[in-house]
Amino acid sequence: MDEISVARPPVAWCLGLEFTRSAAAEQRTQLLHAIAGGRADALLPARNAVQAGTHRVLWDGPHRWLVWGGEASGAESALQRIRAACGGMASVTDVSHGWSRFRIGGRAAARLLAKGCDLDLQTQDGAGAAPVWRTRFAGVPAVLWRNEPDGCHELLVARSYSAWIADWLDDACIEFRICATADAASEGFTQRPSAAHGERDDR
Repeated sequence: MDEISVARPPVAWCLGLEFTRSAAAEQRTQLLHAIAGGRADALLPARNAVQAGTHRVLWDGPHRWLVWGGEASGAESALQRIRAACGGMASVTDVSHGWSRFRIGGRAAARLLAKGCDLDLQTQDGAGAAPVWRTRFAGVPAVLWRNEPDGCHELLVARSYSAWIADWLDDACIEFRICATADAASEGFTQRPSAAHGERDDR
């Protein structure tokens, strides 16, 4: 039986960055270059995600980006630093509490996720950047990408949809007869028994 790991790690901090219409293309590139640790070439023009030191920069739509950090203690300083760098070129909003995050790994991850959306989840550009999709997953708006180097898929949904997505993943694991195991970094995730037993733990 294939195995899959499902985790719900917290979103430590997440900033929404949206360029103003008056910002020239060259200014946008320079700003992204600074925020992404000199890796704007990996972000533009592709819809990508890149790791930049302790934070990650994700495409979130035309002229919109998410800047996401791994340590909650850095949220306020990151907000001030990025706002100062943006000047009047972009608005910066703290959206940390608006997202729920799921990490899905294992050999069966792409097969499982393909049930929720019609995307080629294997695509990589070979430059250490991963394509990001603004899509609908299991019927709700979502941001989806594949992490490197661990190969896990990351899924962001609005916090109000988190329970729905958790239940959808439960049901999909049973349908595909996949044995789901809890990730050690998970929060709020209940380990499920093998689907072969047709049982679930109570939440």
